[in-house]
Amino acid sequence: MTKKKVTKKAAQQPVFTKDELLSATNLTGGQRDLLEVALEPDKTYTVAEAKSAVTRLKGGLF
Repeated sequence: MTKKKVTKKAAQQPVFTKDELLSATNLTGGQRDLLEVALEPDKTYTVAEAKSAVTRLKGGLF
């Protein structure tokens, strides 16, 4: 079994489930729609990881 090396910077960032990110009050409807498609339900994400997932999704759309 391999262990994932965790840096201090990564360990300090909070992680959220897909539902927690979707319930954020500062998101627009379009942002929620993109997160709904880009994120997997059983994973946790930092805000940066969620943004990256949306960027990857948008890059493949057009």
